[in-house]
Amino acid sequence: MAYSGQADEGARSPSRRDVALYLLAIGGLAASLTLMFLAMRAVMAIGGSCAEGGPYVIERHCPEGSTLAMFLGVFGIFGWGGLGLWAGRNVGGAYGGLPFLAWPALFISLGWNFLQSGLSPAEGTGWEWGFLVPGVLFVLMGGVPLVAVLVARSWVRQVTSSSTGSWPERVRTIRTASEASASWAHRASGDQEVPTAAAAGLVGELERLVSLHRQGDLSDAEFDAAKAALLKMHPGGEP
Repeated sequence: MAYSGQADEGARSPSRRDVALYLLAIGGLAASLTLMFLAMRAVMAIGGSCAEGGPYVIERHCPEGSTLAMFLGVFGIFGWGGLGLWAGRNVGGAYGGLPFLAWPALFISLGWNFLQSGLSPAEGTGWEWGFLVPGVLFVLMGGVPLVAVLVARSWVRQVTSSSTGSWPERVRTIRTASEASASWAHRASGDQEVPTAAAAGLVGELERLVSLHRQGDLSDAEFDAAKAALLKMHPGGEP
């Protein structure tokens, strides 16, 4: 009963509060990334830098609102991202890792701004390598982790699917082995031609094969071949 209660608790649906907080965090994270993108784009439009000069000379004014947008964007990414991770863990499933996409989104968007400004600078004097190089680096910083995660997830899914097979196939295979074990145990109790010790050993070996197959250590073909060989080794042949 205790185990059943724990299982029901682990499989419960997320509360409305968790879902609302998660959606709020994702919205805030998207807004923060948008502010960062627009602020950087405005700065790139005036040459890629802005700052006040000395006490007597103004070098280049920053676009109006860009400083505030950059400030809100930077701290918003950390704040909303943290809330999204916490709420996503309570929601469960793949939602907990979704806020991590803010990393590639941030760097790829910044890299796009640099690349666009490098290929079409405001002065119109040709390519600007001072923008192109950091643009490529930013895209790599965001794109490489994203591609690596997607490839790793696809590889794990393929390995799991090929090693264990689909759920109906696993159920049928385990059921077949279980029926074979029960049949040999029945014959061991009622048929004098099959020694009891041999039947008990066969049941143990079949259970071991089922366990290995269930864990993915044996493919379907390997399991069938091992089971057939095991049954032929015992008196009476296959049941």
